Amino acid sequence: MPQAQRFPQLNGLLILPLVYMIFALLGATLMIVLLSMTLLVQGDSEWLLTGVLSLLNAVIMWGFTLWVIVLFFKQSRRFVKAFIIWLMVMVLLAVKSFMFSPISDQLALYYLGITLLPTALFVPYIKRSEYAKAVFTRP
Repeated sequence: MPQAQRFPQLNGLLILPLVYMIFALLGATLMIVLLSMTLLVQGDSEWLLTGVLSLLNAVIMWGFTLWVIVLFFKQSRRFVKAFIIWLMVMVLLAVKSFMFSPISDQLALYYLGITLLPTALFVPYIKRSEYAKAVFTRP
């Protein structure tokens, strides 16, 4: 009887990126709900284009985040690249909000720091960890 190939389990420090992605998915879901409610209640043509673009951005990030989470649970070898790209997109969105949003600099720096810290921690771990390389090997 042929033996089934055994893959390492998803545990240890690999749970931290998953938790971060789940919180990002919840945040994107909340943004979709809030932007949808605002667009439905407020019919200003002045704010309409910005609101629709923000809503489209939140929906795209929600879908991308969900896809990366699915890759995580499938232990796909595509997860590592997709996760790093996802982190870089999150950093770019934080920089965009820092540059173009009408929020205080202190709040924008806070959001930028919240995005940069996990990126600085997770990218080297995912790229160099032997355990992570062993886990994400399925096609």
